[in-house]
Amino acid sequence: MSVQRFFKARRFFITAVGIVFVLLFLCTGTLFADDTGERQTLAFARAYPGRIAERAFRSGEWALRIGDSWYSWARGRLLPEEERLRWEEFTGLRFQYSKGLPPVRTLSDEEKKRLKEQLAHSKEKPPRRHEEFLSRLLEAGTQKEAESRLVRVSVMGFPLRIHKIAAESLAAVDADLKLLAEKDAEARRFFAGISHIGSFNWRPIAGTSSRSLHGYGLALDFIAKSWGGKVYYWRSIMDKSEDWFELPYEKRWMIPLQVVEVFEKHGFIWGGKWLYFDTIHFEYRPEVMLLLEGDLE
Repeated sequence: MSVQRFFKARRFFITAVGIVFVLLFLCTGTLFADDTGERQTLAFARAYPGRIAERAFRSGEWALRIGDSWYSWARGRLLPEEERLRWEEFTGLRFQYSKGLPPVRTLSDEEKKRLKEQLAHSKEKPPRRHEEFLSRLLEAGTQKEAESRLVRVSVMGFPLRIHKIAAESLAAVDADLKLLAEKDAEARRFFAGISHIGSFNWRPIAGTSSRSLHGYGLALDFIAKSWGGKVYYWRSIMDKSEDWFELPYEKRWMIPLQVVEVFEKHGFIWGGKWLYFDTIHFEYRPEVMLLLEGDLE
């Protein structure tokens, strides 16, 4: 069954209580310490039926098989089964996401303290993700392998290279964006202000030891001709303001929400909704959108 069929009506909006869970997730890599990964692994299996051969409950948690190798949930780390008890050494994948623009984060003093400590720790010891699961899933363990999986596509006339596994979805995005631009003046103005779209780039995520999803060919960045004095990335103001996460949306460089919704419809998530905001950034995460839909049974 096509992944596209899952991206339909039911959506939810993040609540005030959810803000606390988002912070806990971003700082620990998982929402609940005893989570077995039942829904997340099911979403992965549904999102990548041609790559994930089997899903099973093994050793007290859910696991996925790619080829002859099993990968345990391991509190969101998705580790080789024989390494699952080493989960504390790694950071997890990001699964929390909301439909609709979440409120700008307002944190308590205790939450600010925890966040500050986490950032200081990350600076001293950059977080790293175990790359084997994604490398096997996407057949992109080395730069040469990753580049061999790329195909050339375009979005609103801007050429880019993307992993072939996301190419069909991105083509659907392009078709829908063209229809949107025909009737939506704000969308037309937005694309007229874009210089180019960045895509594949073999590099780590800034401030970490983890490979960026750009390095897998699953991410793209909209680069504006002018930022208009606005901020698009949290790290650019982190040293200037302790409360960078409270920066109002009107001071951030934003992508129109109707454009964001087109990407989400086809399995992409937007970095403008993250606590660690990156408003130019989209990445192909169909499993996250399936979780957002909630219809996994």
